[in-house]
Amino acid sequence: KKSIRKAKAIVAVSQFTKNEIIKTYGIDKKKIFIAYNGVGQARMIPDRIGSKILEKFKIEKPYFLYLGTLKPNKNIPFIIKAMTNFPNHKLVIAGKKGWLFEDIFKLVTELKLEQQIIFTDFINETEKWTLYKNAQALVVPSLYEGFGIPAIEAQKTKLPVIASNIEVYKEILGESAILINPLKTEELIKALNDIQINSLAKKLI
Repeated sequence: KKSIRKAKAIVAVSQFTKNEIIKTYGIDKKKIFIAYNGVGQARMIPDRIGSKILEKFKIEKPYFLYLGTLKPNKNIPFIIKAMTNFPNHKLVIAGKKGWLFEDIFKLVTELKLEQQIIFTDFINETEKWTLYKNAQALVVPSLYEGFGIPAIEAQKTKLPVIASNIEVYKEILGESAILINPLKTEELIKALNDIQINSLAKKLI
């Protein structure tokens, strides 16, 4: 609060973030400038290295991917519940533990999905780009975000994206992703089925 009030100018990563700053702190909008996040060149990983990485994490194709910290606003249990409808797919959850993550692991056990859901914990850059490259879709069902870098990283590797229909994803992704209600499991199940249609995946890419 102090920093925001003292600053001569503020750089926000999205219009949504700018609006949140104005709403929360009553800051003059003329003081806030938007500079969207970007992504550098996607790293090309040779197939032999990529195969070793998938082997390391015991990942078999096809798989859906979630990438990010394990914490409540990321809405990870929402994806896990949907996976009971996709016994032939794996779900790879890549990212370090944040806070209040215990319920995520508990849910996997309760639903008996231990063989289907793979937790990688922290991954390095080479591992990250490999997981993007080999997945069927990235799922980002967040309840709240200021931007959402994994979504545009995935698109950089020509990986289709399924995202929640929160304001920031509408702003960042527009019509380039399947947007779903992050509280309605049936919408995610439909999107995961639809993304397997080659023509739709190609259109999004």
